[in-house]
Amino acid sequence: MIWIGIILAVLILGFALVSPPPEEKKTGNSVQTIELDVPDPEMVSPERFLSFVEETPNEYLWQVQSQLDNANKLKNIVYKRAMSEKQEFDDFDKQKYLTILQKLEEGLIDEQELNIPNDYSLVSIFDLAGGHIPHRKEYIIFDVEEGDEVILKPEPHNTYDKNAIAIFHKKALIGYVPRKKNIDIREEIKFNFKAYVADIIYQDDYISVCIYLYRNEEKNTKPEYFLSSETLTELRSRKIESKYLRPKKDAENINMFYKKKVVITGTFDRFPDRNDLAIYFYESGADIDVGITERVDYLIAGENAGWRKLEKAEEYGIDVFSEDEIIKILGI
Repeated sequence: MIWIGIILAVLILGFALVSPPPEEKKTGNSVQTIELDVPDPEMVSPERFLSFVEETPNEYLWQVQSQLDNANKLKNIVYKRAMSEKQEFDDFDKQKYLTILQKLEEGLIDEQELNIPNDYSLVSIFDLAGGHIPHRKEYIIFDVEEGDEVILKPEPHNTYDKNAIAIFHKKALIGYVPRKKNIDIREEIKFNFKAYVADIIYQDDYISVCIYLYRNEEKNTKPEYFLSSETLTELRSRKIESKYLRPKKDAENINMFYKKKVVITGTFDRFPDRNDLAIYFYESGADIDVGITERVDYLIAGENAGWRKLEKAEEYGIDVFSEDEIIKILGI
């Protein structure tokens, strides 16, 4: 009988570990037990899951997090961070995490204007190496923003590469200069320089951080360093140039986009460089915006379109066009 009791106890404990923890509420002298409906983070929308985190009492949230971890269901580091913050501070900003998830969904992040002194000029562009390592990736997602200044420090005693150059955001190591760029960059940083995060691209589990390196021309006696055509092409393909973000002043009313606000999201097979698509709207007199608001008239959605933009477009009743539809409308 003792062994039967032990087995039953183990079974009951096991069931408790895989079942949603109940929430108990006292009503008068009685206790009401309510089963928590734990959403599958891999199946429900971010809004649904984060609302669950927001509404669940902390005494049960840690159990849910443990169960999801054990079931290998909590792969999303944003969800994990949100649950941890809720437990630590008993509150968290749901909208902040929805915004972060929106960035993760976007193939391209809209570039913020960099505050570069007039006596500095752009001399090199490169993508951060080693930013995909989990703890660095998490730091970049939550703490690094486009426009932030970073510090470059040579590591002559680096075991793997004596020419290695580490990149720090504040005091946190976020990655390295790519190995093939080490020699050139080491020469550049002998002079007065500034480096900034110019672009962060999130797509699926991939993260790319583009660094812009500037140097002070007045204090530089070294011959001018020119960017390669390959690097310039890569740079141009990332962003819509600012000159296309406002309507062309002398544009004629030739199609439905004249004097309309347009947002572009996702990637396009016919237009790998977004400027090649943006110029058509510019010539049509359209006003290209970077975010969805009630004032936007049309959303142009390619592959990997941001789910938040699509969601907002539906909420505001904004017409959404695919790449094929745009090609037909513009007669390209």
